[in-house]
Amino acid sequence: MIENLKSENLSGTIRTDIIQAFMDLTNYFTIGAFEDILSESDSSDSSNKSNTTEFDENNAIINSLYKLSEKESAFNFNKLIDKAFVFINEDGQSFTIITCAPKTSDIYKKLDSLFNSGAKFGEDKGKHLTIPDYTEMVKNEEFLEIIKKIVDSREDVKILAKKLGSYVFNADNFFKMVQILIRFRTGIPVLIMGETGCGKTSLINAIVEINNYKMLTFNIHAGITDNEIVQFMAKNNLLEKNIRYDNYDDDIENLYNIYNENNTDSNSVSNLSIGVQNNKKNEDKLIIVFFDEFNTCNSLGLLTEIMCTRKCQSIDVRKNIVFVGACNPYRKITKKYNETNSLIKEDSEISRQKLVYNVNPLTYTQLYYIFNFDSLSAENEKKYITGIVEAEIEEYINNKSKLNEVKKLMVETFITAQSFIKEKNGKESVSMRETRKFMTIYKFLIKDFKRKKEKITKVEDDYKFYSDKDELMAQKYCIATAIYICFYIRISEKQDKEDFQKKMKEILALDFCTYPNQLQDELIKNIELEKGIAPNEILRLNMFICFIGILTRISVFIVGPPGCSKTLCFNLLKNEMKGYHSKSNFWKQYPQLFVTSYQGSLTSTSKGIIDVFKDSEKKLKDYYKAKEQKNRTKDSIDKGIIVCVFIDEIGLCEIAPSNPLKHFMLI
Repeated sequence: MIENLKSENLSGTIRTDIIQAFMDLTNYFTIGAFEDILSESDSSDSSNKSNTTEFDENNAIINSLYKLSEKESAFNFNKLIDKAFVFINEDGQSFTIITCAPKTSDIYKKLDSLFNSGAKFGEDKGKHLTIPDYTEMVKNEEFLEIIKKIVDSREDVKILAKKLGSYVFNADNFFKMVQILIRFRTGIPVLIMGETGCGKTSLINAIVEINNYKMLTFNIHAGITDNEIVQFMAKNNLLEKNIRYDNYDDDIENLYNIYNENNTDSNSVSNLSIGVQNNKKNEDKLIIVFFDEFNTCNSLGLLTEIMCTRKCQSIDVRKNIVFVGACNPYRKITKKYNETNSLIKEDSEISRQKLVYNVNPLTYTQLYYIFNFDSLSAENEKKYITGIVEAEIEEYINNKSKLNEVKKLMVETFITAQSFIKEKNGKESVSMRETRKFMTIYKFLIKDFKRKKEKITKVEDDYKFYSDKDELMAQKYCIATAIYICFYIRISEKQDKEDFQKKMKEILALDFCTYPNQLQDELIKNIELEKGIAPNEILRLNMFICFIGILTRISVFIVGPPGCSKTLCFNLLKNEMKGYHSKSNFWKQYPQLFVTSYQGSLTSTSKGIIDVFKDSEKKLKDYYKAKEQKNRTKDSIDKGIIVCVFIDEIGLCEIAPSNPLKHFMLI
């Protein structure tokens, strides 16, 4: 197409439009998305100097960061209503136009002329080509067809869609992906700021999958030191020359994941030697280095040098390295939390506890590279939720005629529940991670429900509740209970609880709390309570949530004043969950629980968290080794084990100087 444009006698207007579009694109990536905010800080600096007032640079940066967290600073697809992105694809011949300008506007008419300027040649000869309307696209395959042309991929669209799994495209994240790809092409660091669960990491992973890039991920947390970052850069051969570092910390291998084109398990952790070896074999191939949660540590100066100036202690970074960083916004809490529902106290002397996320201010240089994702719009949230539900639910429904009805119920209840919590507790209180958690809990519940229903003929008294429930009712109960666990338990006010139950009843046409109460009854009935322990509402709820969290491998944080059965509920479960060694038939149906305990305190560190997880991993390996030696690998009565890390007094860890709660192993 580019060659065709060269040979065609284009009008001066089209030529001007092409040059102007390229200039706009260059201007956007050169100046940065937050020039106005930074210019305002500079103006403030000049004003302070003229008034002979001392300028506080740190305060100016923090004020800029507060403004960056505002929705207006986020650049999204809808802001292309009066402009366009025009750029050359990787093949060097074709180009792509991205805009949402109305078809009746002057800019769209100019873009249409440009888009059709090459349609007098080849297979498009005589046709009028239409600029893709990205807002009308609903299938991943439609977006992937365009992305294939942009990156000049030879892979089949169906293969790409399969690699992405349940990832859902929309106009907004497609546009963000294109911007990131252009930054990769030019070597500009990609520093993504956005609310937790807004899709920062998943988008980067999608780009890696589509392009078959190799990615090295370093999960940053408050305990990370300069030496560990330098060690990461050196051992992965990311620098032009060797560099000296202190090699005293052998836990560095647990702090990041290595992804490469030969690795089919994106969750696997490889060792350093593999990373070095692969880098030496592919010194010219693009490598993505991803610093996740990079503003949680105290090494932002070093990370600025590495990502923005491409040096590490004055040694150049290899030319085939592109840096990506993800961070949460530096934003104040807007909602006042009930003290019983939050570890945060209004009168805390620690200023960072007044922030939504426990993070450090970014450096002035990093502000020029920030790419603000903000949070998802309601429309995009619905698309994500619908996509994930459709990708994962079918195998859990036997009666396929009820499939669409169940999908609709699941999406509607989830969106209603999430919107309710967001309205009460602020947008930071929920994220798209809730979708994954919801689906994980739902899958466990529906399997458990069906198992209990099958056992009615064998153990009639225990599971009488399940006898008259058809599949649709079973689905409704499990959806309601998953919503109960993910959202309902966060509500503290009695009236809010009643309002929430009413909304759920309108959608599901059943008593919202029926099945959660049934499951709590089953637990209490099969636990031996010592004399003096009353099965009150708090104990029942805490035990139920811990039980579900353990079996679904989802982290649970129980917050409450002393004496509200936080530790007691866990100890009761620990005493009962002995697998096939249990006295009760109820507990024999579930895995055995192994516990590794950790006492939280003001002196807790990230290394302490790492050590307790390493100890848990050792217990798991020892179990399977012993199991293999005893030849019980096919023993149907052995339901396996779950190794659980129990951290007592975790609230003290939150105000510990090293901020160990930000460790990625706790996510």
